[in-house]
Amino acid sequence: MIVKRTIRYRLHAGSKAKYRQLYALAGACRFVWNYYVSLLRDEYAAYGELRKFYRPDSTKYSLSCDYFQLGKNFTLTRKHYIKWLNGYSANIVRHSLKPIETTYRQFFKGAGGLPKFKGKYSTDPSSPVQFGMTAKLTGEWPHIQKIGHVRLIGNNPYADATPKSGTVRLENGKWYAYIVYDVEIIDSLHGVQSVGLDRNVGNIALSNGRMFTPPDVSKKERRRIKYQRMMARRQKPKIKQGIKPSNRYLKPRKQYRRISGKIRKINDNWIHHISKEIAADYDVIYIENLNTKGMTKSAKGTIDEPGRNVNAKSGLNKAILKTGWHKLEAALNYKANIIKIAPHYTSQACNKCGHTHRDNRTTQSKFVCLECGHSDNADLNAAKNILAFGIGERLNGRGDSGIGLTVKRQKEHGLQPVAVG
Repeated sequence: MIVKRTIRYRLHAGSKAKYRQLYALAGACRFVWNYYVSLLRDEYAAYGELRKFYRPDSTKYSLSCDYFQLGKNFTLTRKHYIKWLNGYSANIVRHSLKPIETTYRQFFKGAGGLPKFKGKYSTDPSSPVQFGMTAKLTGEWPHIQKIGHVRLIGNNPYADATPKSGTVRLENGKWYAYIVYDVEIIDSLHGVQSVGLDRNVGNIALSNGRMFTPPDVSKKERRRIKYQRMMARRQKPKIKQGIKPSNRYLKPRKQYRRISGKIRKINDNWIHHISKEIAADYDVIYIENLNTKGMTKSAKGTIDEPGRNVNAKSGLNKAILKTGWHKLEAALNYKANIIKIAPHYTSQACNKCGHTHRDNRTTQSKFVCLECGHSDNADLNAAKNILAFGIGERLNGRGDSGIGLTVKRQKEHGLQPVAVG
């Protein structure tokens, strides 16, 4: 099975001239993006729809937001109107328009809004690359059109994989390259070691009794809040009104983005270390099928229907995101086989006798079964249930874990949780 995996590298251009070229190329991509986003918005606002271009001798048509039409218009614009774009790679700048088509397609389905403008001060400068078209990769030295060779620093576990696409981006004054590889993985579940994993607020629990706690970044969080307040009290950029950001605003903004990057790197490093440790011992990891995006959605509501307990929900969202539920799932997904099970009642069922009741969990961390008296850490008990029900699903070929059924029905289906560890 072929899957896509992304590797982040530190990029060294080798000279100040190449760094200036990379920055200018990213600026050209941003300019062209904003130019066509503006044209399409005006067109949609005026007519309520986008123009259709019918193909010769065919009933099929393409919209003006399609990448094919955008590419044709870009060629004419570059040749006759905005001639300074000739100094940059046409393929790279044109390819930066491709997400416009995807965004409009989602918008027409009601799944999102219109493409947004990219601000000079609010968006990291970036440009796309397509290997085989706009770039070539030989070892750690990719060659980018009209830029030349640059060097990539970083570990690549997919040395034999094929690079397909990527993005070059400036983050906090340093250039990085994100390269997407086509990787072939073997999907086999025979004769393997399995473990259940429970994602909680503030820790990760395994059915073997181990628990992982995210690193403490509270000191850096306080510094980030400090810079946020400094930015809030200073002149903000208002490009439409011709007001540029003041230097007093740009300084804390730079510090804020730098400390945010450090926090993100610390959390990502922790995620990759524990995922590597888990994948080294186990081939199959059973986890709950959680909708992390929905669970961390803001509770503010609207002016007409304001939300309730907004501050408490905001704190819960931050704790979930800090623990990295989705990032851990993504990291484990390309290091081992992940099997998702239904999350219902995994924290309320007893791993010894199967008795399920909400009062079994007396506190956030303590589990005491009302039926048999079994006591355990609540998160470890949930992880053992996840493993037991996950194995039951595989053995019975069911599409659900059976959690929530009565004890008698669970036994009939062979899904009764057993003692694990």
